[in-house]
Amino acid sequence: MTNDVVEDLLLAGYVPLRSQGFALPCYASSPHSNAWYCAVCSTDGDHSGRITSFEPFEAEGIIRLEAGSSRSVSVGDVWHDVLLWKEQVYVGTAAIIVAQLGDLTAELAVGAPLTLLDLAMASDDLDTVALSKNAYVHVQSQWGADQADQWQSDIFMRHQLIIEARRLAGAAGVSDAAAVIRELQIVRKEDSLIVKMPGRLSEVFRKHDILQEFFECASKLSVRTGFALMPISEQHDYARSLETDAPQTLAGPPEPHHKPRFDEHAAHVLVIASGNRARQLLRYIRTPGWCPDWDGETRPGESKAAGSLTLPDEMVRRPALDVIDDSMGLPELDQYDVVIWLADEEAFAGERGSMIIAQVERNPARGSPPLCILAPTLPAQMPAALLADASRLADASLFNTILDTSTARSPFWAGNPRRSIDRRIADLVSAVAHLLDAGSPLHAWLTKDRPRYEPLLLSVASAFALIEVKLRWRRRFHRPA
Repeated sequence: MTNDVVEDLLLAGYVPLRSQGFALPCYASSPHSNAWYCAVCSTDGDHSGRITSFEPFEAEGIIRLEAGSSRSVSVGDVWHDVLLWKEQVYVGTAAIIVAQLGDLTAELAVGAPLTLLDLAMASDDLDTVALSKNAYVHVQSQWGADQADQWQSDIFMRHQLIIEARRLAGAAGVSDAAAVIRELQIVRKEDSLIVKMPGRLSEVFRKHDILQEFFECASKLSVRTGFALMPISEQHDYARSLETDAPQTLAGPPEPHHKPRFDEHAAHVLVIASGNRARQLLRYIRTPGWCPDWDGETRPGESKAAGSLTLPDEMVRRPALDVIDDSMGLPELDQYDVVIWLADEEAFAGERGSMIIAQVERNPARGSPPLCILAPTLPAQMPAALLADASRLADASLFNTILDTSTARSPFWAGNPRRSIDRRIADLVSAVAHLLDAGSPLHAWLTKDRPRYEPLLLSVASAFALIEVKLRWRRRFHRPA
Protein backbone atom coordinates (compact mmCIF):
# COMPACT_ATOMS: atom_id res chain seq x y z
CA MET A 1 0.00 0.00 0.00
CA THR A 2 2.92 2.30 0.58
CA ASN A 3 3.51 2.47 -3.19
CA ASP A 4 -0.04 3.66 -3.86
CA VAL A 5 -1.05 7.31 -4.06
CA VAL A 6 -2.97 7.97 -0.87
CA GLU A 7 -5.43 10.85 -0.88
CA ASP A 8 -7.91 10.04 1.90
CA LEU A 9 -6.89 9.02 5.42
CA LEU A 10 -8.00 9.17 9.02
CA LEU A 11 -6.24 11.44 11.50
CA ALA A 12 -6.04 8.65 14.04
CA GLY A 13 -3.00 9.32 16.23
CA TYR A 14 -0.21 11.66 17.25
CA VAL A 15 3.33 11.80 18.55
CA PRO A 16 3.66 14.07 21.62
CA LEU A 17 6.45 16.60 21.15
CA ARG A 18 6.06 17.87 24.71
CA SER A 19 3.65 17.34 27.57
CA GLN A 20 1.44 20.23 26.44
CA GLY A 21 1.17 22.06 23.15
CA PHE A 22 1.16 20.95 19.53
CA ALA A 23 1.76 17.28 18.74
CA LEU A 24 2.66 15.67 15.40
CA PRO A 25 -0.55 14.46 13.67
CA CYS A 26 -0.40 10.87 12.42
CA TYR A 27 -2.70 9.39 9.78
CA ALA A 28 -3.86 5.87 8.99
CA SER A 29 -6.31 4.13 6.67
CA SER A 30 -8.42 2.93 9.60
CA PRO A 31 -8.51 3.32 13.40
CA HIS A 32 -6.60 0.06 13.95
CA SER A 33 -4.16 0.19 11.05
CA ASN A 34 -0.46 -0.17 11.84
CA ALA A 35 0.65 1.68 8.70
CA TRP A 36 1.10 5.33 9.57
CA TYR A 37 1.46 8.46 7.45
CA CYS A 38 2.26 12.09 8.00
CA ALA A 39 0.84 14.99 5.97
CA VAL A 40 2.80 17.38 3.75
CA CYS A 41 1.73 21.03 3.92
CA SER A 42 1.52 23.40 0.98
CA THR A 43 3.58 25.92 2.95
CA ASP A 44 6.08 24.70 5.51
CA GLY A 45 5.18 25.86 9.01
CA ASP A 46 1.78 27.23 8.01
CA HIS A 47 -1.05 26.07 10.29
CA SER A 48 -3.54 27.43 7.76
CA GLY A 49 -1.95 25.78 4.71
CA ARG A 50 -3.37 22.94 2.64
CA ILE A 51 -2.48 19.25 2.75
CA THR A 52 -0.77 18.38 -0.56
CA SER A 53 0.05 14.71 0.05
CA PHE A 54 0.65 11.98 2.62
CA GLU A 55 3.96 10.21 3.17
CA PRO A 56 4.67 6.91 4.97
CA PHE A 57 5.82 7.53 8.50
CA GLU A 58 7.47 5.32 11.11
CA ALA A 59 7.99 6.36 14.70
CA GLU A 60 7.87 4.92 18.18
CA GLY A 61 5.40 6.24 20.69
CA ILE A 62 2.47 6.99 18.39
CA ILE A 63 -0.63 7.41 20.54
CA ARG A 64 -3.95 6.47 19.00
CA LEU A 65 -6.80 8.90 19.27
CA GLU A 66 -10.10 7.82 20.73
CA ALA A 67 -12.63 6.94 18.05
CA GLY A 68 -14.66 10.08 18.67
CA SER A 69 -11.63 12.33 18.13
CA SER A 70 -10.49 10.86 14.79
CA ARG A 71 -11.11 12.89 11.66
CA SER A 72 -11.29 12.01 7.98
CA VAL A 73 -8.86 14.16 6.03
CA SER A 74 -8.12 14.38 2.31
CA VAL A 75 -5.50 15.93 0.10
CA GLY A 76 -6.55 19.53 -0.48
CA ASP A 77 -8.04 19.97 2.98
CA VAL A 78 -6.89 22.69 5.37
CA TRP A 79 -4.04 21.59 7.63
CA HIS A 80 -5.10 19.70 10.76
CA ASP A 81 -3.37 19.90 14.12
CA VAL A 82 -3.39 18.00 17.39
CA LEU A 83 -3.18 20.14 20.53
CA LEU A 84 -2.55 18.74 24.01
CA TRP A 85 -3.76 20.74 26.97
CA LYS A 86 -4.37 19.57 30.54
CA GLU A 87 -5.03 15.91 29.80
CA GLN A 88 -7.33 16.78 26.89
CA VAL A 89 -6.68 16.31 23.18
CA TYR A 90 -8.04 18.79 20.63
CA VAL A 91 -8.06 17.81 16.96
CA GLY A 92 -8.86 19.73 13.78
CA THR A 93 -8.05 22.88 11.85
CA ALA A 94 -6.96 25.97 13.77
CA ALA A 95 -10.51 27.35 13.65
CA ILE A 96 -11.97 24.07 14.91
CA ILE A 97 -9.49 23.85 17.79
CA VAL A 98 -10.21 27.46 18.80
CA ALA A 99 -13.93 26.62 18.86
CA GLN A 100 -13.26 23.44 20.86
CA LEU A 101 -11.21 25.35 23.43
CA GLY A 102 -13.85 28.03 23.97
CA ASP A 103 -13.19 29.86 27.22
CA LEU A 104 -10.08 27.72 27.82
CA THR A 105 -8.18 30.05 25.49
CA ALA A 106 -7.84 32.32 28.53
CA GLU A 107 -5.96 29.52 30.31
CA LEU A 108 -3.67 29.02 27.33
CA ALA A 109 -2.97 32.75 27.25
CA VAL A 110 -1.50 32.33 30.72
CA GLY A 111 0.00 28.84 30.58
CA ALA A 112 1.02 28.49 26.93
CA PRO A 113 0.95 31.97 25.32
CA LEU A 114 3.34 31.09 22.47
CA THR A 115 1.28 28.07 21.45
CA LEU A 116 -1.93 30.08 21.56
CA LEU A 117 -0.35 32.79 19.42
CA ASP A 118 0.64 30.23 16.77
CA LEU A 119 -2.93 28.98 16.78
CA ALA A 120 -4.36 32.49 16.61
CA MET A 121 -2.25 33.46 13.60
CA ALA A 122 -3.97 30.67 11.64
CA SER A 123 -7.44 31.68 12.81
CA ASP A 124 -9.67 34.73 12.54
CA ASP A 125 -11.36 34.21 15.91
CA LEU A 126 -8.78 35.54 18.37
CA ASP A 127 -7.24 38.94 19.08
CA THR A 128 -3.77 38.49 17.57
CA VAL A 129 -2.55 41.95 18.63
CA ALA A 130 -3.29 41.28 22.30
CA LEU A 131 -1.87 37.75 22.11
CA SER A 132 1.32 38.97 20.41
CA LYS A 133 1.85 41.48 23.16
CA ASN A 134 1.02 38.88 25.80
CA ALA A 135 3.57 36.46 24.33
CA TYR A 136 6.27 39.15 24.30
CA VAL A 137 5.65 39.99 27.95
CA HIS A 138 5.70 36.27 28.81
CA VAL A 139 9.12 35.76 27.21
CA GLN A 140 10.38 38.95 28.81
CA SER A 141 9.27 37.90 32.29
CA GLN A 142 10.73 34.39 31.91
CA TRP A 143 14.01 35.05 30.14
CA GLY A 144 14.64 38.78 30.09
CA ALA A 145 14.42 41.69 27.69
CA ASP A 146 17.16 40.56 25.29
CA GLN A 147 15.55 37.18 24.75
CA ALA A 148 12.14 38.80 24.31
CA ASP A 149 13.50 41.09 21.61
CA GLN A 150 15.21 38.17 19.92
CA TRP A 151 12.01 36.10 20.02
CA GLN A 152 10.03 39.00 18.58
CA SER A 153 12.34 39.68 15.62
CA ASP A 154 14.33 36.52 14.87
CA ILE A 155 11.74 33.88 15.73
CA PHE A 156 8.15 35.06 15.62
CA MET A 157 8.07 37.89 13.07
CA ARG A 158 10.70 36.33 10.80
CA HIS A 159 8.82 33.02 10.81
CA GLN A 160 5.54 34.72 9.95
CA LEU A 161 7.16 36.73 7.17
CA ILE A 162 8.84 33.64 5.70
CA ILE A 163 5.44 31.94 5.63
CA GLU A 164 4.01 34.92 3.74
CA ALA A 165 6.87 34.78 1.24
CA ARG A 166 6.42 31.02 0.74
CA ARG A 167 2.69 31.46 0.14
CA LEU A 168 3.29 34.09 -2.50
CA ALA A 169 6.03 32.09 -4.19
CA GLY A 170 3.86 28.97 -4.26
CA ALA A 171 0.84 30.81 -5.65
CA ALA A 172 2.98 32.40 -8.38
CA GLY A 173 4.61 29.11 -9.33
CA VAL A 174 8.08 30.20 -8.23
CA SER A 175 10.04 26.99 -7.71
CA ASP A 176 13.56 28.28 -7.14
CA ALA A 177 13.07 30.69 -4.21
CA ALA A 178 13.03 28.33 -1.19
CA ALA A 179 16.69 28.83 -0.27
CA VAL A 180 16.76 32.58 -0.75
CA ILE A 181 13.53 33.04 1.21
CA ARG A 182 15.33 31.57 4.21
CA GLU A 183 17.79 34.48 3.95
CA LEU A 184 15.12 36.99 4.94
CA GLN A 185 16.22 38.81 8.09
CA ILE A 186 14.61 41.22 10.53
CA VAL A 187 16.76 43.82 12.28
CA ARG A 188 15.96 46.64 14.68
CA LYS A 189 16.19 50.32 13.91
CA GLU A 190 14.89 52.87 16.38
CA ASP A 191 11.22 52.08 17.03
CA SER A 192 10.70 49.60 14.23
CA LEU A 193 11.57 46.17 12.95
CA ILE A 194 13.15 46.33 9.50
CA VAL A 195 12.88 43.56 6.91
CA LYS A 196 16.18 43.03 5.11
CA MET A 197 15.23 41.44 1.84
CA PRO A 198 18.02 39.75 -0.16
CA GLY A 199 18.55 41.31 -3.56
CA ARG A 200 18.12 37.94 -5.25
CA LEU A 201 14.71 37.47 -3.67
CA SER A 202 13.68 41.00 -4.57
CA GLU A 203 14.64 40.30 -8.20
CA VAL A 204 12.70 37.01 -8.28
CA PHE A 205 9.59 38.58 -6.75
CA ARG A 206 9.80 41.53 -9.11
CA LYS A 207 10.16 39.21 -12.08
CA HIS A 208 6.97 37.38 -11.07
CA ASP A 209 5.18 40.64 -10.22
CA ILE A 210 4.69 39.79 -6.53
CA LEU A 211 7.15 42.22 -4.91
CA GLN A 212 4.49 44.82 -4.15
CA GLU A 213 2.19 42.09 -2.87
CA PHE A 214 4.93 40.95 -0.52
CA PHE A 215 5.22 44.49 0.87
CA GLU A 216 1.46 44.54 1.40
CA CYS A 217 1.65 41.21 3.24
CA ALA A 218 4.30 42.68 5.53
CA SER A 219 2.04 45.65 6.20
CA LYS A 220 -0.89 43.38 7.06
CA LEU A 221 1.37 41.31 9.33
CA SER A 222 2.29 44.49 11.17
CA VAL A 223 -1.38 45.28 11.71
CA ARG A 224 -2.22 41.73 12.84
CA THR A 225 0.55 41.61 15.43
CA GLY A 226 0.80 45.22 16.55
CA PHE A 227 4.57 45.11 15.94
CA ALA A 228 5.76 47.90 13.64
CA LEU A 229 7.36 46.34 10.57
CA MET A 230 8.94 48.09 7.59
CA PRO A 231 10.05 45.99 4.60
CA ILE A 232 13.13 47.30 2.80
CA SER A 233 14.83 45.61 -0.12
CA GLU A 234 18.61 45.53 -0.13
CA GLN A 235 18.51 46.43 -3.82
CA HIS A 236 18.55 50.19 -3.99
CA ASP A 237 16.60 50.22 -7.28
CA TYR A 238 13.68 48.55 -5.60
CA ALA A 239 14.21 49.80 -2.09
CA ARG A 240 11.17 51.18 -0.37
CA SER A 241 9.87 51.81 3.10
CA LEU A 242 6.32 50.90 3.96
CA GLU A 243 4.89 52.67 6.99
CA THR A 244 1.72 51.33 8.51
CA ASP A 245 -0.83 52.59 10.96
CA ALA A 246 -0.18 49.59 13.21
CA PRO A 247 0.72 50.50 16.79
CA GLN A 248 4.47 50.32 17.21
CA THR A 249 4.22 48.11 20.22
CA LEU A 250 7.25 46.66 21.93
CA ALA A 251 9.27 46.95 18.76
CA GLY A 252 12.14 49.13 19.92
CA PRO A 253 15.08 48.06 22.07
CA PRO A 254 14.82 48.81 25.78
CA GLU A 255 16.29 52.02 27.09
CA PRO A 256 19.37 51.59 29.30
CA HIS A 257 18.52 50.52 32.85
CA HIS A 258 14.80 50.34 32.03
CA LYS A 259 12.50 47.49 31.25
CA PRO A 260 11.16 47.31 27.69
CA ARG A 261 8.08 49.46 27.48
CA PHE A 262 5.15 49.85 25.16
CA ASP A 263 5.67 52.55 22.57
CA GLU A 264 4.68 56.01 23.74
CA HIS A 265 2.07 56.28 20.99
CA ALA A 266 0.51 52.90 21.64
CA ALA A 267 -2.01 53.18 24.45
CA HIS A 268 -3.52 55.67 26.84
CA VAL A 269 -5.35 53.21 29.11
CA LEU A 270 -3.98 50.04 30.71
CA VAL A 271 -6.26 47.33 32.12
CA ILE A 272 -4.52 44.97 34.55
CA ALA A 273 -6.20 41.66 35.41
CA SER A 274 -5.50 39.87 38.70
CA GLY A 275 -7.11 36.57 39.61
CA ASN A 276 -8.56 33.74 37.58
CA ARG A 277 -11.95 35.30 36.82
CA ALA A 278 -10.41 38.64 35.92
CA ARG A 279 -7.94 36.98 33.54
CA GLN A 280 -10.75 35.20 31.72
CA LEU A 281 -12.32 38.59 30.94
CA LEU A 282 -9.26 40.05 29.23
CA ARG A 283 -10.12 38.72 25.79
CA TYR A 284 -13.49 40.48 25.89
CA ILE A 285 -12.12 43.91 26.80
CA ARG A 286 -11.67 46.07 23.74
CA THR A 287 -12.43 49.55 22.45
CA PRO A 288 -16.18 49.79 21.68
CA GLY A 289 -17.46 50.81 18.29
CA TRP A 290 -19.40 53.87 19.53
CA CYS A 291 -18.21 57.41 20.27
CA PRO A 292 -19.19 59.26 23.47
CA ASP A 293 -21.47 62.30 23.23
CA TRP A 294 -21.12 64.67 26.16
CA ASP A 295 -24.15 66.80 25.20
CA GLY A 296 -21.87 69.78 24.71
CA GLU A 297 -21.02 69.83 28.43
CA THR A 298 -17.92 71.60 29.64
CA ARG A 299 -15.97 71.12 32.81
CA PRO A 300 -17.04 73.16 35.83
CA GLY A 301 -15.50 76.62 35.68
CA GLU A 302 -15.12 76.55 31.90
CA SER A 303 -17.35 78.07 29.28
CA LYS A 304 -18.06 77.56 25.63
CA ALA A 305 -18.81 80.25 23.10
CA ALA A 306 -22.49 80.51 22.37
CA GLY A 307 -23.52 78.84 19.18
CA SER A 308 -20.23 76.95 18.78
CA LEU A 309 -20.44 73.49 17.25
CA THR A 310 -18.72 70.31 18.30
CA LEU A 311 -17.02 69.05 15.17
CA PRO A 312 -16.00 65.40 14.87
CA ASP A 313 -12.32 66.23 15.44
CA GLU A 314 -13.25 68.08 18.61
CA MET A 315 -15.07 65.12 20.07
CA VAL A 316 -13.36 62.85 22.56
CA ARG A 317 -10.88 60.78 20.59
CA ARG A 318 -10.93 57.02 20.93
CA PRO A 319 -8.15 56.08 23.38
CA ALA A 320 -5.89 53.16 22.65
CA LEU A 321 -6.23 50.31 25.12
CA ASP A 322 -3.74 47.79 26.46
CA VAL A 323 -4.74 44.76 28.53
CA ILE A 324 -2.35 42.59 30.50
CA ASP A 325 -2.40 39.63 32.86
CA ASP A 326 -0.48 40.58 36.00
CA SER A 327 1.18 37.15 36.14
CA MET A 328 3.03 38.11 32.94
CA GLY A 329 4.63 41.06 34.72
CA LEU A 330 3.72 44.71 34.28
CA PRO A 331 5.21 47.04 31.68
CA GLU A 332 6.59 50.46 32.58
CA LEU A 333 3.53 52.49 33.49
CA ASP A 334 4.82 55.99 32.81
CA GLN A 335 3.13 56.12 29.40
CA TYR A 336 -0.37 55.50 30.73
CA ASP A 337 -2.72 58.23 31.95
CA VAL A 338 -5.29 55.71 33.19
CA VAL A 339 -4.84 52.39 34.96
CA ILE A 340 -7.89 50.17 35.53
CA TRP A 341 -7.29 47.25 37.88
CA LEU A 342 -9.75 44.42 37.27
CA ALA A 343 -9.29 42.24 40.34
CA ASP A 344 -10.79 39.23 42.06
CA GLU A 345 -11.39 39.76 45.76
CA GLU A 346 -8.66 37.28 46.71
CA ALA A 347 -6.16 38.99 44.45
CA PHE A 348 -6.91 42.44 45.86
CA ALA A 349 -6.63 41.30 49.46
CA GLY A 350 -3.58 39.08 48.96
CA GLU A 351 0.14 39.65 48.60
CA ARG A 352 -0.15 39.98 44.84
CA GLY A 353 -2.53 42.89 45.29
CA SER A 354 -0.08 44.70 47.52
CA MET A 355 2.63 44.26 44.90
CA ILE A 356 0.42 45.68 42.15
CA ILE A 357 -0.53 48.69 44.24
CA ALA A 358 3.12 49.32 45.15
CA GLN A 359 4.22 49.17 41.53
CA VAL A 360 1.52 51.56 40.35
CA GLU A 361 2.45 53.99 43.12
CA ARG A 362 6.11 53.86 42.06
CA ASN A 363 5.35 54.65 38.40
CA PRO A 364 3.84 58.12 37.97
CA ALA A 365 2.41 58.63 34.50
CA ARG A 366 4.17 61.47 32.64
CA GLY A 367 5.24 63.11 35.88
CA SER A 368 1.86 62.91 37.64
CA PRO A 369 -0.05 60.03 39.22
CA PRO A 370 -2.27 58.09 36.80
CA LEU A 371 -6.02 58.04 37.17
CA CYS A 372 -6.50 54.71 38.96
CA ILE A 373 -9.78 52.82 38.97
CA LEU A 374 -10.51 49.62 40.86
CA ALA A 375 -12.97 47.28 39.09
CA PRO A 376 -13.86 44.30 41.31
CA THR A 377 -15.17 41.11 39.77
CA LEU A 378 -18.38 39.72 41.24
CA PRO A 379 -18.65 36.47 43.22
CA ALA A 380 -21.20 34.03 41.85
CA GLN A 381 -23.88 34.49 44.53
CA MET A 382 -22.76 37.53 46.52
CA PRO A 383 -21.93 41.19 46.02
CA ALA A 384 -18.28 42.13 45.86
CA ALA A 385 -16.96 42.67 49.36
CA LEU A 386 -15.37 45.94 48.26
CA LEU A 387 -18.79 47.29 47.33
CA ALA A 388 -20.62 45.97 50.38
CA ASP A 389 -18.19 46.61 53.23
CA ALA A 390 -16.43 49.97 53.59
CA SER A 391 -13.88 48.47 56.01
CA ARG A 392 -12.41 46.48 53.12
CA LEU A 393 -11.35 49.70 51.42
CA ALA A 394 -8.57 50.66 53.80
CA ASP A 395 -5.96 49.78 51.16
CA ALA A 396 -7.82 51.46 48.30
CA SER A 397 -6.58 55.01 48.83
CA LEU A 398 -4.57 54.77 45.61
CA PHE A 399 -7.74 54.64 43.53
CA ASN A 400 -9.55 57.75 42.38
CA THR A 401 -12.76 55.77 42.17
CA ILE A 402 -14.23 52.27 42.28
CA LEU A 403 -16.22 51.04 39.31
CA ASP A 404 -19.61 49.80 40.43
CA THR A 405 -19.59 46.45 38.65
CA SER A 406 -22.75 45.38 40.50
CA THR A 407 -24.77 47.16 37.79
CA ALA A 408 -23.99 44.15 35.60
CA ARG A 409 -26.60 42.27 37.65
CA SER A 410 -29.26 44.93 37.24
CA PRO A 411 -32.57 43.80 35.68
CA PHE A 412 -32.45 47.10 33.79
CA TRP A 413 -29.18 46.22 32.06
CA ALA A 414 -29.36 48.05 28.74
CA GLY A 415 -26.96 45.87 26.79
CA ASN A 416 -27.44 42.40 25.34
CA PRO A 417 -29.73 40.62 27.86
CA ARG A 418 -28.24 37.23 26.93
CA ARG A 419 -24.72 38.21 27.96
CA SER A 420 -23.27 36.50 31.01
CA ILE A 421 -22.51 38.60 34.11
CA ASP A 422 -18.77 38.36 33.43
CA ARG A 423 -19.22 39.53 29.84
CA ARG A 424 -21.28 42.46 31.11
CA ILE A 425 -18.45 43.41 33.47
CA ALA A 426 -16.06 43.29 30.54
CA ASP A 427 -18.42 45.61 28.65
CA LEU A 428 -18.45 48.01 31.61
CA VAL A 429 -14.66 48.11 31.81
CA SER A 430 -14.42 48.61 28.05
CA ALA A 431 -16.93 51.47 28.19
CA VAL A 432 -15.20 53.25 31.07
CA ALA A 433 -11.81 52.94 29.37
CA HIS A 434 -13.37 54.43 26.24
CA LEU A 435 -14.77 57.40 28.19
CA LEU A 436 -11.52 58.28 29.95
CA ASP A 437 -9.58 60.22 27.39
CA ALA A 438 -7.46 62.91 29.04
CA GLY A 439 -9.69 65.62 27.54
CA SER A 440 -13.03 64.11 28.54
CA PRO A 441 -15.28 65.58 31.25
CA LEU A 442 -15.29 62.25 33.06
CA HIS A 443 -11.49 62.27 33.32
CA ALA A 444 -11.64 65.79 34.73
CA TRP A 445 -14.39 64.91 37.20
CA LEU A 446 -12.30 62.06 38.55
CA THR A 447 -9.09 64.08 38.82
CA LYS A 448 -9.10 67.90 38.84
CA ASP A 449 -12.78 68.28 39.74
CA ARG A 450 -13.18 65.17 41.86
CA PRO A 451 -16.04 65.24 44.42
CA ARG A 452 -14.72 65.43 47.98
CA TYR A 453 -16.12 62.34 49.59
CA GLU A 454 -14.72 58.86 50.11
CA PRO A 455 -14.96 56.34 48.69
CA LEU A 456 -16.22 57.53 45.35
CA LEU A 457 -18.13 55.01 43.27
CA LEU A 458 -18.57 55.36 39.53
CA SER A 459 -21.78 53.84 38.24
CA VAL A 460 -22.14 53.77 34.47
CA ALA A 461 -25.68 53.36 33.20
CA SER A 462 -25.25 53.13 29.48
CA ALA A 463 -27.04 51.60 26.56
CA PHE A 464 -24.01 50.19 24.80
CA ALA A 465 -25.89 50.00 21.53
CA LEU A 466 -26.44 53.78 21.60
CA ILE A 467 -23.92 56.48 20.82
CA GLU A 468 -25.11 58.77 23.59
CA VAL A 469 -23.77 57.74 26.97
CA LYS A 470 -25.21 59.05 30.22
CA LEU A 471 -23.32 59.02 33.47
CA ARG A 472 -24.59 59.16 37.01
CA TRP A 473 -22.80 59.27 40.32
CA ARG A 474 -23.66 57.16 43.31
CA ARG A 475 -22.52 57.83 46.85
CA ARG A 476 -22.02 54.96 49.26
CA PHE A 477 -20.52 54.86 52.74
CA HIS A 478 -20.56 58.70 52.59
CA ARG A 479 -18.18 60.49 54.93
CA PRO A 480 -18.14 64.31 54.85
CA ALA A 481 -14.84 65.78 53.65
